Amino acid sequence: MISISDFNRKINDNLVQSSQPSFFLSRNSIVPDFERSTNRKNSNPLMNSVELRFKKLDQLLSRISSNSINKENPGSFHFSEIHIKQMDHILKTMFYSSWSEVKKFFEDQQNKPLNQKNSVQLLLSYREKVVHDILNQVKEELPQEITKQKMNFLDANNIASSHPMYEKFLNAPVKHLSWSDYGSKDPSSDLDITLKGDYTQFAVKLFNEKMANRFNQREPGIIFDANVYSENCIPEIEKTDFSQNFRKEFLHKSYPKLENLSEKSIEDHLSKNNEISVRYNLFFSQMKEKPSFEKFINLNKPHLKEIAEKIQLIFNPQLKKEALRFYEIASLLKIRRYMTPVEWKDFSHKIIKAFSENGLDQSKIRKKLMLAELNYVNNVSLLKEKLEKDNKGQRTLLNQKSIIVDSGSWEKMMEQNKKNEEYIQQFSPNDVMRAENVIYEEMLSHSSNIKMNLDWCDMNTPKVKEDYTREKLLLELEKAQCESKYFANEAYVTPASLVSVVINKQMLSRGLYPQKQYKEKYFKIPLRVDEHLISLNEQLGDFFKEATRSIKVDQPYAIEDSVGLKSGKYIHRFANSYQSIYEGLNIKDEMQLNQSQLKACSYLEALKKDVRTMDQKALEIRGSIFKIFSGKEKISDQKIQEAIINKKTPQEELNNFKKILMDIHVKAYVDVYKNDNMLSE
Repeated sequence: MISISDFNRKINDNLVQSSQPSFFLSRNSIVPDFERSTNRKNSNPLMNSVELRFKKLDQLLSRISSNSINKENPGSFHFSEIHIKQMDHILKTMFYSSWSEVKKFFEDQQNKPLNQKNSVQLLLSYREKVVHDILNQVKEELPQEITKQKMNFLDANNIASSHPMYEKFLNAPVKHLSWSDYGSKDPSSDLDITLKGDYTQFAVKLFNEKMANRFNQREPGIIFDANVYSENCIPEIEKTDFSQNFRKEFLHKSYPKLENLSEKSIEDHLSKNNEISVRYNLFFSQMKEKPSFEKFINLNKPHLKEIAEKIQLIFNPQLKKEALRFYEIASLLKIRRYMTPVEWKDFSHKIIKAFSENGLDQSKIRKKLMLAELNYVNNVSLLKEKLEKDNKGQRTLLNQKSIIVDSGSWEKMMEQNKKNEEYIQQFSPNDVMRAENVIYEEMLSHSSNIKMNLDWCDMNTPKVKEDYTREKLLLELEKAQCESKYFANEAYVTPASLVSVVINKQMLSRGLYPQKQYKEKYFKIPLRVDEHLISLNEQLGDFFKEATRSIKVDQPYAIEDSVGLKSGKYIHRFANSYQSIYEGLNIKDEMQLNQSQLKACSYLEALKKDVRTMDQKALEIRGSIFKIFSGKEKISDQKIQEAIINKKTPQEELNNFKKILMDIHVKAYVDVYKNDNMLSE
């Protein structure tokens, strides 16, 4: 057994010796820079120069876009079979079958395409079309796959065809596969596809296999920076579901003549009448303050109830605590994954020391930190075993239960983990991602078996939400889904982060009408303080991941790019979760970030979408970063310029920024445990 008292000493003795990052897939290393690619077999001589290469790409993309552009809608394209083949060839030969090379093409400051807007849109449209075409193929094949897997389930459980429920279970109607991509449409962003419907776990495997077969065994995350997730908890949400009652009430009181118009006609009318929009915003603000506010939120539709029920999935108090503890450790695991051993040791010591100084039971948090470390070591071992069995890149099966690290010796476990990471780093990013995808698929298969067991129970016994046996199965399903996401590319692993970011920020961030002058926002799903803390953990982990892999110390704007642009959205989400924690605790005076700093965090994400060059917006990025560093309300441009002139090395600056976020995080952690019963009990 691992001794809790050994935690600090063993971490210090065995982890801190290395200042290298813990293992994670670096997208920047997916394909070598072009200058280091000239030894490729059969490489085109024209590609020996970045300038010539970009010039040829520019010509090719301009020709294809001019031939395929939609004359009626210039922002879209008609892709014929020949256009798709041409784009496939360009992606393979000019971009080396890697979306990271596509990003470099558009990020290059010296060799920008002549018609960048069309080139960007052409590549994005091509990526979206290929991904959606494959998803449509998966949609056609999925019902047969579900039936096949159901038969396997019945056979494995010795349920004969003579059983009265056999046919009903086998032929039960299923929700058809659908999908959404709620993330950013920025060219530098990945393409996150959320699958919806029944048994989408099987769809993930079908999609990955079809993509790999089409592109010579390249994984979707490499070829297109596309990630497909099985998330049954995100149903389709209509635009008016959360706000149509507000609109009807407003029109009924103020403009009854408009009530019978179509939504499009009302939108057109409002867009031309500023007086109405002002009155509408005022009405919305007044209604939101009333206790009866929730009656205007249309939660009666079945698919909206799914969202509400997702927040209250487990009713049994003991199972609720078990789920919360599991998610907290899972979110700490994400932090561990993307911190170096030195950073993790520092972070762990800070939390344990802060708990002790504030009279909190440090043994509980120490044990959770230890379990996060143990889970990390287990997952690295699992990945290493998969690569050992699959060094030829085939999609072979792996029994994940075979990997249980001997926890009898912490020192031995840490040394073995270091060797496992070194072994993994010998493989190409595509091989590592393939192995991770296969483990993800296999873990999803395990979760689908739990789902079938749950469906079988519901079909054979009365469905009672508060039934302990049923809730136990639901918790097993949630845990299995959560564990699998460690191996999913770029995924949020806990429901708290999923609701906080994907549902509240991405799905429900826009009002009923798209014009900026209308300030109405959708109703947001409320989260508890402990859920905001779990989301805060994930945002910190994602910041360490993105900032560490994006830092290029030889670039003039290294810190501005890695922190300001590449990590800006995670800093913004971190600030949102942080602020929500203190609003939930109602102790805003304890906040370590002031309003100016919170605004600076938000501004960093906004600057990513700014079309200006890095030269033009570097001062503003630096100003926001400096403001977060200093905490001052007002900072003059001269002070910012002085900070730039006297700045330390990019790595030192990044380390200082990480330290600030860690200190803020630890303070929030202590305040939550001091004031929130869900975690402190």
